[in-house]
Amino acid sequence: MAAELVSSDRPIDIYARVSQLKRNEKREPSTDGQVSVCRARLIDLGLAEGKVLEILAARRGTRRSSVRRGTS
Repeated sequence: MAAELVSSDRPIDIYARVSQLKRNEKREPSTDGQVSVCRARLIDLGLAEGKVLEILAARRGTRRSSVRRGTS
């Protein structure tokens, strides 16, 4: 996949999803893994990294809340 150069004056925030999986469910990438993939993509596109945030993905039927992880 060829990277397209994108222009942005503002840093791009990274969101990593924290899942609450049940036992024996398919495993999802860790938040650290998700952030690493996003960082690599931002570098490919020549974009500045903004804040790194984790989003808590609630189970179906409940509300979602976000948790701030920090900045780079």
